[in-house]
Amino acid sequence: MNDKFERVVTKCEVDDYSTTVTFKPDLTKFEMTRLEEDVVALMKKRVLDMAGCLGDTVTVELYSEVIPFNSFQGYANFFLNCAQESKPFPLPRFVAIQICS
Repeated sequence: MNDKFERVVTKCEVDDYSTTVTFKPDLTKFEMTRLEEDVVALMKKRVLDMAGCLGDTVTVELYSEVIPFNSFQGYANFFLNCAQESKPFPLPRFVAIQICS
């Protein structure tokens, strides 16, 4: 982690208003041959987190696939729908609590 490499910055086309971030982890430094599935899943989750926080001025893609939401509400609904599909019973969306004194 002490060795730093020069970053590669390429000139974009006139009509290309995108930023692409790529990286190659130094697996040998950590005596690894590949990234574990849970680490990759965590990285993918962070991309989803970013899509939910940036708003509709930014389109976030992962592996050339557009993330299907661009707001925090869309982010929350995405995960509620995923959880709903995997459960045999419905998830509560809104719970109204009435407090009587």
